[in-house]
Amino acid sequence: MNGDPHIPDGSRAILIGVPHYQDPKYLSYTAVGNSVDGMYHLLVESGLCGWRSDQVTRIVNPTNDGQLLGRLRRLAAETTGVLLLYFVGHGEPSEHTGELCLAITDTDHANPDTTGLEYSKIRRMLHSGTPATTRIAILDCCYAGIILGQLGAADDGGTQLAQLSNSAGAYTLTAADGPAHVPPDKSWARESWADNQGIPRTAFTGELLALLTFDGIPGGPPSLSLGAIYPHLRRRLEAKGLPRPNQRNDDCAAAFVFARNATPPGEHRRSQPPRPTEPRLVHPDVLRQSSRQRAFVRSIAITFLAIAIVVVIGNSLWSSRSPADNILAPAVLFVTGIMALGANSNTQLILTQDGVRIRWGKSTFIRWSEIKAVLVEDTENHGRRVRFVLSNKSMISPVPMDSRVLGDREFDQKVSIIQKWHDRFGSPEPWPPGGRS
Repeated sequence: MNGDPHIPDGSRAILIGVPHYQDPKYLSYTAVGNSVDGMYHLLVESGLCGWRSDQVTRIVNPTNDGQLLGRLRRLAAETTGVLLLYFVGHGEPSEHTGELCLAITDTDHANPDTTGLEYSKIRRMLHSGTPATTRIAILDCCYAGIILGQLGAADDGGTQLAQLSNSAGAYTLTAADGPAHVPPDKSWARESWADNQGIPRTAFTGELLALLTFDGIPGGPPSLSLGAIYPHLRRRLEAKGLPRPNQRNDDCAAAFVFARNATPPGEHRRSQPPRPTEPRLVHPDVLRQSSRQRAFVRSIAITFLAIAIVVVIGNSLWSSRSPADNILAPAVLFVTGIMALGANSNTQLILTQDGVRIRWGKSTFIRWSEIKAVLVEDTENHGRRVRFVLSNKSMISPVPMDSRVLGDREFDQKVSIIQKWHDRFGSPEPWPPGGRS
């Protein structure tokens, strides 16, 4: 295919994710919510797919299957260009009908067909409930593959629409015929089920995002159709022993250009990450907040020092005690003030094109090539601590269950990750202790 992806006006992408369930028989996974965020980034923010933010609707942890279906039908009826539906969460066949049921937050595990979203209703919506010329369904859930055998019995409401565009029709991509794979929240760090940004996602979505946003298809065309993406995605998943995905193409929808190739023609992959021309100071708001805290501590320290000086002068003028006795109390105050000032030294985390510079009392510089991973840990006082694990150091073993390992990847991805650390955890503590200057 030639040219960049073109998303016409009147198009709509609907991203549905269910990371949390009320019924304890459905396990909840952080990776599911991350997968929705990753798909949004791919479509809107990566610059690879051409979607505008106002064309993408995110629905996370929906409840009430009737209200959800009504909302989906309204969105579908308003869509005249491309309609993309993505679902990630639990899916299972109904014991009564054999129909795939998509479980939402308040679905009853014993009655998924009456409290979940039956895919037959989604299928009818995609075929006859929308004027969209290209309709795409991507299902990242268990047993999604069973719908492919049922699609042949669907009505053919979209056949005439196929004549309107060379990519018209319906395309369905499913994660697995049986159980899909989701990394357990507290063990994914040790199993390495993380994408190129070091963020845990479902296996299917994680590989799809890694393929399209990082690796691309070496030697492939400058833009990638749905049909061209599928065999590469299937090989990636099968090579890791993960469930095999499946696809179905009706009319010409597989020819729809879904994304630009992340690997330019003639290149095997982006050998060098993009580099900014100037160092970037991460999250100034956090640093300003910490500056206010430091100013408060600094004022206390200066007060201790002032009191110490006054006591020394007063004792020397009016006290009849020995000089050693006169100096003890102010010396304690003086040392306390100095320690407070030292502990309150400026804290910054600066990203440069060559590495990370941490200023925490002293300056520590770590090159990107030296960083193997990063741990964000809970501390005993309910705080957070960031530790850099260097390439010449062994990984902390076992990794604490309350830690998250963030892998070393491209510069812009590092910027995004570390900004998120600051958003959530504040300023980091340098590692290893003492650092290197």
